[in-house]
Amino acid sequence: MKNQKFFRGQRVRVADDLGSMMRHFTSGCDAIVVGSFSDQISSTSGADEESYTLLLKNEDGTTGTASWYEESQLTLVSDDRIRGEEILQKHKHGDNSWLGDNSWLSEKY
Repeated sequence: MKNQKFFRGQRVRVADDLGSMMRHFTSGCDAIVVGSFSDQISSTSGADEESYTLLLKNEDGTTGTASWYEESQLTLVSDDRIRGEEILQKHKHGDNSWLGDNSWLSEKY
């Protein structure tokens, strides 16, 4: 079993090039880690700890989550998990007031 590299609330940078199989995925931006696949299914076996769901800012300024980002496609930007969790909770409740905080999700477009 491999140790998980990223954790809920951390801010990561998504690589510019995700490869041909993921060219339709959002890339080249910052995102907040929602969790690994293993976290989300409450697995204790460590199954798929290298695949993550992220909170991303979409082209139209809205936010959404997307899964299946691989560990090798992500780079840690900030370990401030408290701030990240605040953002995840706001998103969960439909509050996107945090979007103006460019220190947390940089502009891609």
